Amino acid sequence: MNPLLSAEEQAARDSARARALELFGGVGAVSAEAVAEVVAGVVGNDDVAATLLLALVVEETARVDASAGAAVANAATAALLLQHTGSSTTGLAAVVAGDSVEGVSEPAAAVMLADAYVVLADNAVWLAEAADGSPVDLDGLRNAAMGTVLPGAVTRIGGADEYERGRGLMLLQQAAVAVGLCAAAQDVALAAIAAGKAAGERPDRSQAVQWGLADIVTDGEAARVAVWHAACDEATDNAAAMALVLAADGAVASARRAAQIGGIDGLGADSAASRLQRDSKLMELLGGGTEAHLAIIADALLPDVPRA
Repeated sequence: MNPLLSAEEQAARDSARARALELFGGVGAVSAEAVAEVVAGVVGNDDVAATLLLALVVEETARVDASAGAAVANAATAALLLQHTGSSTTGLAAVVAGDSVEGVSEPAAAVMLADAYVVLADNAVWLAEAADGSPVDLDGLRNAAMGTVLPGAVTRIGGADEYERGRGLMLLQQAAVAVGLCAAAQDVALAAIAAGKAAGERPDRSQAVQWGLADIVTDGEAARVAVWHAACDEATDNAAAMALVLAADGAVASARRAAQIGGIDGLGADSAASRLQRDSKLMELLGGGTEAHLAIIADALLPDVPRA
């Protein structure tokens, strides 16, 4: 048991991993029905409890399948925002962000699975029951139903405070996906070590292997603590940005180290190590990239100094 988790939270983590393996283990494409089933188990709690539970569920889901983790994270974020604003819609909802509610959104997971959209734009939160969705073909998160949205008829359901909360939740869910990727990198590295040891081809305690594995675990645990801290912080925007910077960087580094431990034999186009590297790199780029998240952190430290 992790000493930072209560018995209830640890049970939730174990249950989330078992359910993720059942729903998404080796399935490839992610279905709206499977995502909706996981989301239903997250919403309904008070805000902080639901946010922490979402982080735990997303971490374990992304550990099994990063695309599924990203889709669950986005759909659950939309559901939490609808719950927080007292709004409702039928079917699966996804959350998207953009400069204007009348423009095309940024790419986001679960867009092509959704029936409605929570739109973060113009310093407000909007509900779009109708929208034109366009798939986005990216090298990472290939099965996450990534897409952009041009909203149709929209209804304003929240103001500036809800907008900031929504942006923070989006950052937090991306960070939780990255933590799941760190854990998946650990799994890939350990599997490569076990296979090499069984074949008598690779020493499991050489310096290159053991230091790389230790770095993977250290980066992942540090990022996980940052995500939990952000999930329990009511002002999630700044804390979530820090968690995402740390987690995305850790995921990229962990994926690279897992590939190095596995060697060239484990780098086929559809191998676990190759998927990890594609997925983790995308986590550094979604939502504006690392520089955008660093700007959020700097804004909190320098509130009276305008950006250059």
